[in-house]
Amino acid sequence: MNRRYHIIAGVFLAIILIGGPQIIQWHEEHTNPPFQNLLTSELTTPLSTYNPQTIADPTVFTHLTVYTASGKPVVLNASHTPLLFEAYWCPHCQRTLVLLNANKSHLRHFPIMISTGFAPNTSLQTAKHFTAEEESAFSLHGITVYYLLAHWRPLIKEFPMLIFPSKSGKIDQLMGEHTFPIWKKALDNHGA
Repeated sequence: MNRRYHIIAGVFLAIILIGGPQIIQWHEEHTNPPFQNLLTSELTTPLSTYNPQTIADPTVFTHLTVYTASGKPVVLNASHTPLLFEAYWCPHCQRTLVLLNANKSHLRHFPIMISTGFAPNTSLQTAKHFTAEEESAFSLHGITVYYLLAHWRPLIKEFPMLIFPSKSGKIDQLMGEHTFPIWKKALDNHGA
């Protein structure tokens, strides 16, 4: 067993010595970047067509465990209320939050914000810090925020992602940056 340990440790050390920059890059890709105002980054034309996709297996979004800022687990059900998944480092998410917040009075329903996209093993305290910086930078007030810290990668295909009940009783999703009329249509008409 000791010999096996030494062989594994030696291989790992060789990988670090030979592939140093790749190891450092891997480490950087698996940590949270600092918060930045990215409203003018990765500018794109927001989608202006209403083309929600029905989720084939919505079970994960009807029994989604997230956490409050105090650490209490809460189970959310997207068949009852719209959920907006966003990452603080995503410029498309930042613009979407600013857009929805500025037009909050024009919406019948405002989505519950799920702050996610954090590096593995991010603490709730760290996640709250980044979300607070985002809320402060963009003057976001009166928004219900929950945290999804682990296992978000298989769920989120693209940021931002809105999961909401459709008129047909299924659960639909809108992914990416959209114009306000498209967000409004999804949020005002869900389940109606």
